[in-house]
Amino acid sequence: MAEAPEFTSGRSGRIQQPGSRNCFVCGVENPHGLHMVFYETGPGEVVCEYVVPEAYEGYPGVVHGGIIASMLDEIASRAAMKGDSSHFCVTARLTIHY
Repeated sequence: MAEAPEFTSGRSGRIQQPGSRNCFVCGVENPHGLHMVFYETGPGEVVCEYVVPEAYEGYPGVVHGGIIASMLDEIASRAAMKGDSSHFCVTARLTIHY
């Protein structure tokens, strides 16, 4: 059974979700990853405040579409965790129109 996530300091009501080591989006040890940190703010609600580094742009000043898709994929699955970090899921289909 997974332990409940700890409350983070700073903003009340935000619970930091766990990350992994090598995930491209949230991996804390992935040297090429985004290193995003996600917080639960309510049932089925997850937020992340993030500024995308220039290394992940397509055209100058524009985030590459593949990076945006990765970010959306990650936050959607994290919202589905429902406060249970052992409740992992995978994406079967992701359709994006830019």
